[in-house]
Amino acid sequence: MISSVTDEKGDILHYIGIKEDITQEKIATAELLKAKQNAEMANKAKSDFLANMSHEIRTPMNAVIGFSEILAHKIDNEEHKSYLESIQASSKTLLNLINDILDLSKIEAGQMKIQTEPVNLKQIIQDISQIFSLKIQQKNLALVSDIDPNIPNRIIIDELRLRQILLNLIGNAVKFTEEGFIKVIAEKAKTHADGSIKLIIKVQDSGIGIDSKNQQEIFEAFKQQENHNTRKYGGTGLGLSITKRLIEIQGGKIALDSKLGEGSTFSVIFDNLMTSTDQNTDNKIELLKNEEYLFNHETVLIVDDVPSNRFLLRSYLEALNLEILEAENGAEAVEMVRKQKPGIILMDLRMPIMNGLDATKEIKRIPSRKDTPIIAVTASSMHFEDEDIKSSGFDGFLDKPVSRTQILNELTKHIKSKEQKSIYHDDKKEGTIAAGFGVEHKDIIKSNLCESLMNVKNTGNMNDIMKLAEQIKSVGETHKIKAFKQAATALQSASKSFDIESIQEILSPFYRHCV
Repeated sequence: MISSVTDEKGDILHYIGIKEDITQEKIATAELLKAKQNAEMANKAKSDFLANMSHEIRTPMNAVIGFSEILAHKIDNEEHKSYLESIQASSKTLLNLINDILDLSKIEAGQMKIQTEPVNLKQIIQDISQIFSLKIQQKNLALVSDIDPNIPNRIIIDELRLRQILLNLIGNAVKFTEEGFIKVIAEKAKTHADGSIKLIIKVQDSGIGIDSKNQQEIFEAFKQQENHNTRKYGGTGLGLSITKRLIEIQGGKIALDSKLGEGSTFSVIFDNLMTSTDQNTDNKIELLKNEEYLFNHETVLIVDDVPSNRFLLRSYLEALNLEILEAENGAEAVEMVRKQKPGIILMDLRMPIMNGLDATKEIKRIPSRKDTPIIAVTASSMHFEDEDIKSSGFDGFLDKPVSRTQILNELTKHIKSKEQKSIYHDDKKEGTIAAGFGVEHKDIIKSNLCESLMNVKNTGNMNDIMKLAEQIKSVGETHKIKAFKQAATALQSASKSFDIESIQEILSPFYRHCV
């Protein structure tokens, strides 16, 4: 009671002091809570902004990349083809920048999800090195891999993120090295009692090096070395920042040892990496394995509010023996599904009237349509991970900009095909690649190209692919096969830009004559 502390002046002051302390503590707690709420609102606003901007940018990018890809297979003029190559290269550069910004934002928001699995480290390093083999050869550099034989065949890690880490580090080494060497070293530094290992991966180069005062800053977003020639080397300053964070969220760390003018060594260190004895896991990415298919006469419903997106998907699919239906929004799609029975649905997510998520739920509630495969095709990748897509009722997911090969691969998971067919099919245009390929050319391919084709399929070497392009061109000229010459030109272009999907598409018609 108050009266019990008012007899002595000191007691009154003591009571007042306690009361003031409690009041100040409450004020501080309220201010802290308000600051936390403001920070959460700001972070949500940033995430929403990035998600919206991603969608708005990816939607037109889908049309730019998609239609330039289609057009590249329909024109013969070399000057016009070079214009298209510039459009495609610039589009992919912009897309990479968007992806980097989204990755950074996901990491900052704690939304980056790690999915570990047994992977073959040696194979991954070989795959990544192969991607840069042509550029390394052009710059007359030496690329050396030194893999500790004591590293287990299978380590447990997120393969996608590991590849992203190595792509960034090796890519930087190639970019900033004009002469000398690039060396990739992997070593098992220690085995712990629980069976886990300490793994160190080093990417060493003899390039321009990094000044000591800049060595910490280069891991910050949008930071590059002082006096760095961005016009010559390009880049946004996001690669190393993302790499550092991808390593850290997997429990690792990155170190740098560099001297200006003497090269750099980036060391990625994982202290407690679990391993697996599973020998059946094959993590090798097949560079050239995709075949094109002619589908049984099936109906595909394309649902998208943007006309150019629907037109692009129709252009990809119309030559594959598929009947195409279109809907402008989710509500229209639901009504169309009630009246007809499409074999598969390609569903955008953001649409007026009814979005793709609600439309999918409605369709799955129709008893006779609940098993119809629905593939999400969206530019809104910020908030939609694979598990979120599946929990919403979707059977698959494609991220815009979507290529013809990606669409084809997804379709083959859900609807049947009856025979292999070149993706360049165009009956109306004489001289197209499909028109030039037939049974009469099988012997020519077998006797002149199959050995080189199988070598490329097994190795995926970019230098071998360039040589194969010259060989295809020569055979085309000798036997007067226009389609061979077109394929050779397209293959050279795809190889220069390391466009793996296009390489797959170009060589698929040849492979079927070699089996």
